[in-house]
Amino acid sequence: MIRLFQGDNKGGLADYDKALQYDPLDVYSWNNRAQAKVGLGDKKDAIADFRKALELRPDHGSAREGMQRLVAREGAGRLRRIIRRAEENPGRSALRAGRGRPNFRARHTPRSGRTVVGLECRGSRLPTYASFQGRFTMSDFRFFSRHRPWEDWFGMLLGVLIVVSPWFPFQTHDIVDNERSIMILNTFVIGMLVFGLAQLEYVALQRWEEVGAIVLGCWLIASPFLFGYSGDTMLQIWHAVLGGLVVLLGALQLWQDWGLSDQDLANHAQ
Repeated sequence: MIRLFQGDNKGGLADYDKALQYDPLDVYSWNNRAQAKVGLGDKKDAIADFRKALELRPDHGSAREGMQRLVAREGAGRLRRIIRRAEENPGRSALRAGRGRPNFRARHTPRSGRTVVGLECRGSRLPTYASFQGRFTMSDFRFFSRHRPWEDWFGMLLGVLIVVSPWFPFQTHDIVDNERSIMILNTFVIGMLVFGLAQLEYVALQRWEEVGAIVLGCWLIASPFLFGYSGDTMLQIWHAVLGGLVVLLGALQLWQDWGLSDQDLANHAQ
């Protein structure tokens, strides 16, 4: 099965054909066989394999993205064929679709020498990816629906900012030395833990790391009252803002990763 990842699509296809004979419910074999078929140019069968993978695991990110790419390519190729037919047969409609489907109409204008392609829809809804496949919605394209590496980098940045926050400008510093030392130590420990958990998420994602980040963010928000520096209004605001961002980021990532399998979590770093 390594042959697919070495660029040998034909060999990889043979490997996953055998794998599916032993386990026809293996979603990863269906997805990887579809990827091999895409590399060989067999788009029709690749779509069928992606569909099977999504039937077994509707939230499988790789199969969903592969399906979306193929649908987009098919749509672009279809539009090019429409334009070509319209130029070859001026004045005729290049495509007439059935009710409820998008209908591309091409019209040749002799005066300008150009072909104008329009899109009309027969039925009650506008064309979307769901019009072509019947299974995707716009929620599949939301930017925040998937845990992305930049979120882990942002978590590391928040950890660094927390560490240096006692020296941010516009602070009163009317805290006694003993209390300030405790505050600096507490802030340093929280910042380093936030940084470390974000780094762990980047290399070895687990849900407990996100829960830990949420707890640390809440602790940072409560720290001015627990360690007696709530009188420093600006530092309290800084810690409330940074702690709130840590909590929001951890909650977002926990929501994104809640339904993922152990294998999907392991593939995050890839």
